Amino acid sequence: MPNIDKILKNYEEKEVSTNFFLLHEKNKLWLEGWVHLDDSLEKFLSFIESEMKYSWERNDLKISDYQIFQIDMEDKNQLIEIKTESQYGQTRKQDDIYIVILSKESKYRLIENIPLLFEWFQRILNQD
Repeated sequence: MPNIDKILKNYEEKEVSTNFFLLHEKNKLWLEGWVHLDDSLEKFLSFIESEMKYSWERNDLKISDYQIFQIDMEDKNQLIEIKTESQYGQTRKQDDIYIVILSKESKYRLIENIPLLFEWFQRILNQD
């Protein structure tokens, strides 16, 4: 009979990292780079919030004022919103992950309509 405790002890979730792009609501400040996708959406958003506050030296920023998306890799122009832990978990399982974080004030959901995001994504795609 298998030793369940030993199996669980040896089981390690793979570490997931991704390119990300975060655009401030005024479209003048942004963050980009690589980020580790924590095992929960809540932890990931908490990390992003602390990074925003630190990088932009603004303690009044709240992650609740932003929405998180993944880029649809089949269409490469659509943003798919990540709202739930389940959606976040599915995103973590994908091979190609590009995370975009936009202010809730942004009305655009097509990459080509957000110039800074479009330029970033084109640069990332051309590196591959």
